[in-house]
Amino acid sequence: MVPRPDMLALSNALTVAEVLEAALAAGRSRVPVYGEGIDDVTGIAYVKDLVRASRAGRDAVGVSRFARRAYFVPETKRISELLSEMKVRKAHMAVVIDEYGGTAGLITLEDLIEELIGEIVDEFDRE
Repeated sequence: MVPRPDMLALSNALTVAEVLEAALAAGRSRVPVYGEGIDDVTGIAYVKDLVRASRAGRDAVGVSRFARRAYFVPETKRISELLSEMKVRKAHMAVVIDEYGGTAGLITLEDLIEELIGEIVDEFDRE
C-alpha cells in the first residue's frame, strides 16, 4: 500500500494538461483526483484517457470530466478478498479508507501481487 503521505493525488479542478504532466513526470499510469481534499477522492484519472483527450485538443478541460469512478476499500480487508474483488471488477487501483472514512492510502494490483510472490520490475521501476 502507498500510505497517504506518499500518494500522488491531485485536485479535480486541474486541467487535463496539468494532471497529464504531473502523472508522466511521476511515472504513474493512474492518479486519484480529489475535490475538497485528499479525504474527498472523486475519481481516478487514467493517463491513457488524458492522452486521448489531449490529442483531441481538450488540454484545457477539467480533469474531472475524464476521471473514472474510484474503487474504495476498508483498510481491514483481507488481501485474498481484495485480490478477488479487484479481479472481478477489473480494477488496478483502490483507495484505502480508514475507520473514520478518511483516505489511508492507495493499493494497486501490482502491490497485491508483489505481496504474494515478491518484487515485480516494470517499466516505471528504477533499478
